[in-house]
Amino acid sequence: MKRFILIILLCNAATGWNCIAAENAEEQGEPQLLIQGRDPFWPVGYTPPEPEAEVADVPHTPSTPDDDAPPVIEKDETEWPRLRVRGITTTLDGGYIAMIDGFGIAETGQIIQITERNIIFRWEVVEITKRGLDTRRIDARPAQ
Repeated sequence: MKRFILIILLCNAATGWNCIAAENAEEQGEPQLLIQGRDPFWPVGYTPPEPEAEVADVPHTPSTPDDDAPPVIEKDETEWPRLRVRGITTTLDGGYIAMIDGFGIAETGQIIQITERNIIFRWEVVEITKRGLDTRRIDARPAQ
């Protein structure tokens, strides 16, 4: 029995793995160990929850994009927010990128999407120069 406990302690200390004795180890005379993985960042004494039972696959009926998309708000129906450009810088290839509040870094040709007043506004970046940003309004949709 002392040898069995020593093996468990050495296994835990040396490898960071949990070693669990098989239930029928006493019957076989020689203890057997089952190794179970342990994440080294788990707190001491933590055991992960049991895996969830597999859920049967439910057949998915494909929908057309028009069914899922919220209605488009006409460009004249709502006041579009102003894009707040925090800075413009050059890239290694000589182009420009813009840093926009609420979005991040944008390049020419990229779509900018910002949610404001529970409405999603989308613009396309037409051109970025050292003097500013030229955009084209695409659409505005209610946020879901």
